[in-house]
Amino acid sequence: MVRERLNTLSAVKLALLVVIAVFAASAVYTSLVIEQRQTALRNTDRYNIALLASQGPAELARFLERVSSSTWSGSDVDTDEIGLRFDILVNRLGLWRDGEFGAFADATPERRETLRLFEEAIAAGESLAASPGDIGARATLRRLFVPLEDRFARLAAEAHLVSAEQASRDKSELLGLHEIFTWLAIGLICCGIALLGLVLWHNRLLSKTHSRLHELTGDLRHASGQLNAAMDNMSQGLCMVDAEIRLTVFNRRFLSLFGLSRADAPPGAALPEVLARSPFLRADQVGLQSSALWPSLLSLENGVVLAATYRPLPDGGFVATYEDITDRRQAEAKIAHMAHHDALTELPNRALFLERLDAVLAGLEDSERSFAVLSLDLDRFKEVNDSLGHMVGDQLLCAVARRLLECIRPGGMVARFGGDEFLILQPSENQPRDSEAFARKVIEVVSAPYDIDGREILTAASIGVSVAPFDGVDSHQLLKNADLALYRAKGEGRGTYRFFAPEMDAALQARRSLGQDLRHALAHNELDIHYQPIINLRTNEIAGYEALLRWTHPQRGPVSPGIFIPLAEEIGVISELGKWVLRRACEEAARWPEHIRLALNLSPVQFRSRDLAPTVAAILAATELPPHRLELEITETVLLDENDSTLAILHQLRAMGTRIALDDFGTGFSSLSYLRAFPFDKIKIDRSFVRDSERPDCIAIIRSVASLAANLHMATTAEGIETAEQLDRVRKVGCTEGQGYFFARPKPAHELVHSPAGQKTEPRRLRLVG
Repeated sequence: MVRERLNTLSAVKLALLVVIAVFAASAVYTSLVIEQRQTALRNTDRYNIALLASQGPAELARFLERVSSSTWSGSDVDTDEIGLRFDILVNRLGLWRDGEFGAFADATPERRETLRLFEEAIAAGESLAASPGDIGARATLRRLFVPLEDRFARLAAEAHLVSAEQASRDKSELLGLHEIFTWLAIGLICCGIALLGLVLWHNRLLSKTHSRLHELTGDLRHASGQLNAAMDNMSQGLCMVDAEIRLTVFNRRFLSLFGLSRADAPPGAALPEVLARSPFLRADQVGLQSSALWPSLLSLENGVVLAATYRPLPDGGFVATYEDITDRRQAEAKIAHMAHHDALTELPNRALFLERLDAVLAGLEDSERSFAVLSLDLDRFKEVNDSLGHMVGDQLLCAVARRLLECIRPGGMVARFGGDEFLILQPSENQPRDSEAFARKVIEVVSAPYDIDGREILTAASIGVSVAPFDGVDSHQLLKNADLALYRAKGEGRGTYRFFAPEMDAALQARRSLGQDLRHALAHNELDIHYQPIINLRTNEIAGYEALLRWTHPQRGPVSPGIFIPLAEEIGVISELGKWVLRRACEEAARWPEHIRLALNLSPVQFRSRDLAPTVAAILAATELPPHRLELEITETVLLDENDSTLAILHQLRAMGTRIALDDFGTGFSSLSYLRAFPFDKIKIDRSFVRDSERPDCIAIIRSVASLAANLHMATTAEGIETAEQLDRVRKVGCTEGQGYFFARPKPAHELVHSPAGQKTEPRRLRLVG
């Protein structure tokens, strides 16, 4: 190895000497070329611009001399010689027009003028030169060309000066180039000498390196021992085999992972034979002769999972490393479980349910079996959360999940989709009878009382059922149809089940279409406000009007508020409609007599917006309606949704001077607690009690509410009065106000006729003027 390096260095030295010699020869040769170039330039001086210019006066002088001599008596000048001299002048004009002389002549106005006069003289004398025997022609030729002699002389002088300057510049540039190149050549020679010195220095370094190699050999032996120690302390098992799959290197971790001792792995032993002695490997996991066939994942009999990597070596062997990934695999399995299961109930989640549903649907293609998808929703679960807290709600969900698992038949599946919504997959061969019986059983099991932290909690379940393949062969279609059936079940009283029917989808599509139309109803001026009078039962005067929103659809005609108001809440346009109604109604109420109030119902959705109170204040200020003439009606649902925040908004509204009424009293969940939580100005008794007021229990409820309101200094309005008998009953039990078709139907603002202030009017008459 050392001899080869020395031979290489000698070759490098020789190459460097050759390069330096070439550089020197090139410099000498270039200098000679430049010298030859200078000599050539000196030799060609006579052919430059000065030469051309100096020939002009000489040729002109010869021409004029021949013309003058031809006029003497006894002259031997031949007329052909005059023509020849004229042709020489013509040729000289051609040389002056082109090339460097042409550029020189165009450089100044005087030179251009000389050339122009020369051209004019040639043109004028061309015909005269053709007949030189004529004495008059010769005189004319002299007059044409004699004035040019001075100009040609000046032109020649200027040309000599320019040529001299140009030659001087060229010589200076060539001398500079020669000097530069000379220094460049000297520099290259110096570089070559420096390179030679570097090579010699490198030789010395090689000698030192050779000595250092001997020292490093000892260090390498020491490092080898450290490397063995490092290998034995690796967290991975490592082994190296040769081309014959015989062990050459291995560490302690390799032995421990496979339960081997050093006696089980003697030097030179075949790797399959060594692994065959492992108590943790099966026979099918050893005996392979190629690293390409060895498994990258080994599951040992002791439960350990090893990840193996094999890297080939140039000699045909390979290096294998084995890493214990048992904990990692367990963590991955846990993550995979979490990705497909609900964290609270441990039930499968939406993703896993859809995978199972798709798999079952794929198996239906070659089978006549069917199955049902049940969408289950707990009734009044939000009330449990709000009244008892989310921890109790979570325990209730877990208890429901356990009961549902007990109901599932073999091959079935129950999953939680979120909130209080569950999905059940139930295979069956007898549809829909089996699904109907199963749904009844689930409702019965889920509706049984729950004992959570010593509290007895009651809930129920509503179920929607879709059956495959009759209601769809696509997972999303089946889920959608089950949700439609659930929507119908909850709308028909809760605690029951409904099977999907095609008309449910049609109803949903119609509802969506109606929702789209509702979004544009305000912009298309399809909405209007009607007003129904509220009568003071003690004075028979009109105390106020309730603003009622009306929608006249361009194709459907009038749409019931019971249909489009919930729809507006569902699609998120109720706040926009509420602001429009409030502004429009306040503008119209501001023109009414001062003693007449405006009553207007607020949706629970409007209370979710924190700008409700500022909006009301801004509209009152813009319309100049006094706040005490505005009466805002809310239902118990408003207080049920968000108790604390809703009460804060109610207090803001009350602080600005508006009146607050509790609408549909008696139909909610905990009305008395709300009366204690907020001091309402009025209680409106639901029309269902007024309609059945001939029943002793209903009239007793009306009497109790009226008495309770009187004790709390609140007014009471009986809604839905349609007969004189109903009016007489609610008046006798203490209701202070009445409202209903008996007095008047809702009308647009321009049709209202207000009773004069203080005038007492009979009820029958109110039906005509209200």
